Amino acid sequence: MQIKNTSINDLYPVIAQLLENQDVKLIIKGNSMYPLLRSNVDSVVLTKKNKIKKYDVLFYKRENGEYIIHRLIGKKDNAFSMAGDFETELEYPIYEHQVIAVIRSFYRGKKHISCSNLLYKAYSFLWVMLFPNRSLIIAAIKKARYALQNKRWKLL
Repeated sequence: MQIKNTSINDLYPVIAQLLENQDVKLIIKGNSMYPLLRSNVDSVVLTKKNKIKKYDVLFYKRENGEYIIHRLIGKKDNAFSMAGDFETELEYPIYEHQVIAVIRSFYRGKKHISCSNLLYKAYSFLWVMLFPNRSLIIAAIKKARYALQNKRWKLL
């Protein structure tokens, strides 16, 4: 089987058509949703948007044409505040017409996790509540990853 990387811009018409009748699974590229989702390893299952709620992870299109997957942090004046789990700044405004789909579930490696899972919901709630201090948490994660990577090299 041959695997071909294709731009999301090229895939979008197919994704939009498929979402009319079924869910769509996409591999994640980028680190903005780390530690929840890992680039080129994990995948998400998109479903047609219905009622959008705080803490949902949304697939949307920015005004500049970029396709993004970020978490809904808050809503004000019919616009959403969005941020990736590995980001420290809010993106505002994002409007409902920009939202293409909601993430229904995801695969962390081979493990399937539903967004209705209680542990996932607790993670989402805590991660959003920690948003004001997220820069400190992310700095600690980066330092820990760096230390672990250096330790691994020294062991070899």
